[in-house]
Amino acid sequence: MSRLVSLIYMKKSPIYFALIMRAIVFTVLSVFTFQLYGQRVAFQNVHVIPLTSEDVIIENQTVLVVGQNIRSISPHQETEIPKGFKVINGEGLKYLMPGMMDSHSHLPITQGLPMPMDDYLFLQLANGVTSLRCCRYEETAMALRDSLLENEVLAPRLYLSSPMLWATHQVGITFDYSKASTEIPRFKQEGYDFMKLINGLNPYTHKSILEACKESNLPLVGHLPRSVGLDYAISSGQNDIEHFQGYADMIGNEESKLDSFIQETANHNIYNCPTIFWYDANAPFLEKEYLGNIEGLEYIHPDLRATWEENYDKYRDVFLREQPDAINKRKKVLEKFASSNARLLLSHGDGDYCVPGYGMLEEAKIWQAAGIDNYRILESACKNPALFFSQEDQWGTVEVDKYADLILLDKNPLDDIENIRGIEGVMLLGKWLSKDDIAQGLKQIEASHTK
Repeated sequence: MSRLVSLIYMKKSPIYFALIMRAIVFTVLSVFTFQLYGQRVAFQNVHVIPLTSEDVIIENQTVLVVGQNIRSISPHQETEIPKGFKVINGEGLKYLMPGMMDSHSHLPITQGLPMPMDDYLFLQLANGVTSLRCCRYEETAMALRDSLLENEVLAPRLYLSSPMLWATHQVGITFDYSKASTEIPRFKQEGYDFMKLINGLNPYTHKSILEACKESNLPLVGHLPRSVGLDYAISSGQNDIEHFQGYADMIGNEESKLDSFIQETANHNIYNCPTIFWYDANAPFLEKEYLGNIEGLEYIHPDLRATWEENYDKYRDVFLREQPDAINKRKKVLEKFASSNARLLLSHGDGDYCVPGYGMLEEAKIWQAAGIDNYRILESACKNPALFFSQEDQWGTVEVDKYADLILLDKNPLDDIENIRGIEGVMLLGKWLSKDDIAQGLKQIEASHTK
């Protein structure tokens, strides 16, 4: 794994630079991968949640996986499992659903959390996140993705942002958008999956960028430039708007118009990735006691946890002093979206208290409290990301011939969204990571913090 680690440039804190060099979890995972790559697996007598239509559960099925794909789904009592298949017995109790995507992740290279890459990817996968939409451009990310694939490492698939659109023109992460007509086709050809917009575009530039992206079939993801305005961004067909930007500004201002804006969002097939947990933790609207007890904190290095606590205390005081009566505007927007058919993407965001993978449930609980049903939450984590990338024929649902990106659960997440935490195992492209494998990897992460 030294070849892989050498591709990763961490924030150069002595603590985290030393931690990245160990690569313990990647070493363990690569062993699992070489053992299981190409293996034939049968999920016997499981209840399938295909996410093909609301509330459909196909009970007591046997799902055969060959290589990277689902070969068949058929009634348990009528299915004879061929010889040579590894059998995972659901005993008529367990539930099989698609793997999830974290739709707003930042890789821990130069702009994400200061933590080892192996920890970050493993924590995501351990929580059923089988793919990541990486919303910050990193120069080494393409090499990382190539290395993960070439070495058959069991880690989430990476969907990468090209160099970004940002008024500051920061060297190494942005590009000269006056050359968009040649640069954007090049980004698509090089294998980037989308373009990230931060800010700084006027309506004319926004239009020209969007036209170039559409011609190259490179989705435009990102913030809402205030100079453009929400109505223009919606009518122009920007593929995705992050963090409910623009919508939140209408709360208490033009709130009477918000329902019509959300309907137009749905009409134009525009996605929104709210990342409300990040705002609640960092504004902060959540109490320190709650944040100090969220699941997964034990897998974050104590020094990083201490930094989060210090930041909370510092910014909480500023928040209470300057905005004592602040309204949680994004939650109010989410409540509006709950009664619409506009498409959403699930992510907890990246930052303080956003524990990779574990934060997906924190975000889901916020959505549930806002009135969004469990099916739609799962759809936003699994099916909608595939639709966003026009890859719905490959992944996002549990169907024959699609990728075997799967989560095996103890209980039905449609009954209680918190059941997505009861993971019996995760499968990525036909490679199986059992509950025991997950426990072993988590134990190694926690143990490494005491060295």
